[in-house]
Amino acid sequence: GAGIAISFSPTSWIKVVNYRFPELYEYLNAHPQPLIVGMSGHINTGTMLALAHGLTPQAQLVLVDGWDPHVPVPIPTLPAHPGPIFLLNPTPELKQGLENQYQQSATLLLRDSFLQLWQLQSTVSTIRDYRS
Repeated sequence: GAGIAISFSPTSWIKVVNYRFPELYEYLNAHPQPLIVGMSGHINTGTMLALAHGLTPQAQLVLVDGWDPHVPVPIPTLPAHPGPIFLLNPTPELKQGLENQYQQSATLLLRDSFLQLWQLQSTVSTIRDYRS
């Protein structure tokens, strides 16, 4: 029935948080060896796990400890890799810390009510804003 159709569809109205995943997959998988940095806590852990299912094997994920809101988010040392660095739902402190560490600015690539995808880079890209 409908449950089977929904589970096999790339997205549906009940998969609100993951609604833009097909677009994220298309964008991230177009880059060779992307590195995606996300945080644990709130919806981010599940979002990172769900996102991993649609990425190419060349993609790398880094999960930063963000469970305790009273503890500053640690700025990670990222593994060496030849591809671009993306930030999924970063806190302002994590975004700024990585911008400073890598001496690049983070550009917002996609935003909706639940997701923000940023890329560390030196050029500006177009923002896609899907908030209602």
